[in-house]
Amino acid sequence: MKYIIINTSEVHNTTYGYDTTGLSIEQIVEKENENPYWKISFDGLEELGVHQLVMNNDKTKCILSYSGECPSFLKDKKSYTSEEIEEEKKKSEWN
Repeated sequence: MKYIIINTSEVHNTTYGYDTTGLSIEQIVEKENENPYWKISFDGLEELGVHQLVMNNDKTKCILSYSGECPSFLKDKKSYTSEEIEEEKKKSEWN
């Protein structure tokens, strides 16, 4: 399994007329059900949707995981091993 940290702004497109800043995952999902528009595809990821994303304390970053080949939309991102991502999650912004 490999992991990638991305900004939450890279996950959801806010150009649909609402801002996700400060919203809980549940509120984002509710809004998404009203106006679906994701910047990423959950195909090829271990997470099935936004409700499964691991987010940092201020919800500005999230961790995506994949097995096998890296999804094409994440090719330019740094991949972490299980050990490396566990070290990242020990940082104050994640706990």
